[in-house]
Amino acid sequence: MKKHQNVILAWLKGYRKLFEKKENMLNRLMNMPSDRDFFLDLITSNIRQTKEVYRYITGAFPNASRKNNWYEAYLKHYVAHMNGIFKKAKRIEDILQFLPNLSPWTLEQRFGTIKIGGVPEVFGTETKFLSFVGQINKSQAVKNFKKIKKLECSLPDFETAFPAVKKIDWFNISERSEFLKNLMQAKCGKAFTIKQDGKSFKVTFLCNPFSSKMVFQIQAPNKTTYILKAAPYRFLNTRNDRVRKEHENMAIRADSTYSDALLEFYLKLNACPHAPAILYYHFAHEVALYEAESGSPFHSGKNAKKYTDFYSFNSKVIPDAVRLGIYVNDINMGNFLVSDKDNQVKIIDIGHATYANPLMPGVPGLTFTLGNLCGRDYISLNGVLDVEDV
Repeated sequence: MKKHQNVILAWLKGYRKLFEKKENMLNRLMNMPSDRDFFLDLITSNIRQTKEVYRYITGAFPNASRKNNWYEAYLKHYVAHMNGIFKKAKRIEDILQFLPNLSPWTLEQRFGTIKIGGVPEVFGTETKFLSFVGQINKSQAVKNFKKIKKLECSLPDFETAFPAVKKIDWFNISERSEFLKNLMQAKCGKAFTIKQDGKSFKVTFLCNPFSSKMVFQIQAPNKTTYILKAAPYRFLNTRNDRVRKEHENMAIRADSTYSDALLEFYLKLNACPHAPAILYYHFAHEVALYEAESGSPFHSGKNAKKYTDFYSFNSKVIPDAVRLGIYVNDINMGNFLVSDKDNQVKIIDIGHATYANPLMPGVPGLTFTLGNLCGRDYISLNGVLDVEDV
């Protein structure tokens, strides 16, 4: 990583010698096709430097009006450049390494099936792995989970099915959380075994009453532990326009299996040390597979007192994710750990994250804005350029 640092700035400052003012040089970048393409290639190849470069650029203009005029020209050519990369991409990963918020409808139109990564050998072929996931979806644990979530939508029905709920204050978030956690643990938390091709896999539903995903721990016969994240619905059979639109809407909501997988693969493709060990994602089945991380919770002891706000947590704890434009809004202790492998802080659950990069902005029709249900948005509070790269 170090050998690539300051590549863009060094080039800009060297290029600047040809001109009396930075503004002239930057305007020429947007008017000379060969220079412009080279500049945009540098930007996309050095994502970690873009905030520093943006500060350099904004300092070149005497007023906001002239800066905005240049930026409008930049956006026009940036969009064309990224669409060109997208059209040439042979795999989703070829564009995902640049943009972590790709829209599902665009990917489906371009690639057909949305699949990222690959399945470990212990599960056999991809088809066999998806059959394995199908068996999990038919388990009693999942049936009980779906029943609880359905009844939870109507308090009278929920009280009829589970009279004990009448003894708590349903509108007290702590009491409700504790009740649902215990209920799900009793009805869904018992480990079960799935056999496939003569192999036995121990599966445990990891109960979280407020998660929009089902999360399972899988102990494979090769002694490796995996984490499977799955949506409680699938869109495999009826693919009419209404169902397709429903699937798209589910995919782009906050903390979805889809948006989490895009963010996590984006970090992995850019060799971010904080990236979770995601292995595979399939859109039609709404499943993502990870190798389980071993380590200790990060947000504990002195760290719990030291990093209590979004600013210090993002800029000091996961600085490389920040350099890549990823900011985490949900910093509860269950979402991070210090890995036994490399002593790095790992993001275990990236849901409710934000992506912001001033020189890698959205592309109409290709990207979407990531959802966030945390109640606070790190970027709106502090600003993308207020975070110092450390």
